[in-house]
Amino acid sequence: MGRYVARRILQLVPTLLAVSFLIFLMVRLIPGDPALLIAGENATPELVASIRERLGLDRPLFVQYATYLGHLLRGDLGTSLRTHRPVAEEVAARLPATLQLAVAAGLIFTVLGVLLGVAAGIRRGHWPDHLVRVLSLVGVSSPGFWIGILLMLTFSLQLRLLPAAGRGTLAHVVLPAVTASLVGIALVARLVRTSIIEILGEDYVRTAWAKGLARPAVVYRHVLLNALIPAVTILGLEFGALLGGLVVVESVFAWPGTGKLLIDAIRMRDYPVVQSLVLLFAFMLAIVNLLIDLLCGLLDPRIRHE
Repeated sequence: MGRYVARRILQLVPTLLAVSFLIFLMVRLIPGDPALLIAGENATPELVASIRERLGLDRPLFVQYATYLGHLLRGDLGTSLRTHRPVAEEVAARLPATLQLAVAAGLIFTVLGVLLGVAAGIRRGHWPDHLVRVLSLVGVSSPGFWIGILLMLTFSLQLRLLPAAGRGTLAHVVLPAVTASLVGIALVARLVRTSIIEILGEDYVRTAWAKGLARPAVVYRHVLLNALIPAVTILGLEFGALLGGLVVVESVFAWPGTGKLLIDAIRMRDYPVVQSLVLLFAFMLAIVNLLIDLLCGLLDPRIRHE
């Protein structure tokens, strides 16, 4: 197991290098000149040219990337073109808010997705199954920003139960976390339902029923634990997708996290911030995938990484 973990960590290096190169090229394809944004619309061409020279934007792209990579290997993420603060400080100030929202949404779609999937699988063809399938279809097909606006209108403006935006108390987490978790709930519930229906038809489950085991024992020991293996995989993928989905959710609810910071950086052509955030998301996704692989090995002894 230790060799497997070390090999996966080493594989992160070329992956992150490839991501850094791609995002470096992509952000420079965004229309607009950051030097002109910094100087202002009424700036003279000489001032814009001097700012471009100071930022190194007049150099060839491969020289700019080599400079960026050299700073990155030394742990220097650069300086924000918008706030003139170190990017590391900008990200560090916003990252706790994003992690708080991501963990809350992850817990919601994990717990509710598994419970709904179990209820639908055990009661196949009955009203819990039909209800879960309808809710899953709505959750997958509904845009996150639309759901977020509806939740704000209902629970904030009409019922006045929860705050509409911002970050402060635990009540501020509820609406954005629920909005971000809807797609995950739908996907996990559908997968768990399908797995349970398939496992209920296995011979060892019929043997457990024939032995007269209690229903909770059969469902937990023989059905649920085996159904969780594919569910854990989709949980990891959905948590990674959640990091990208938080960009929209944070913008809707004015949540002061890295997603909103990324939107502002793209709008202002703040290259260093955009590059650092995308690289951070890629690193977090790789770590989540590694943890999911290890968890699958713990749930199923037949899985061998080496």
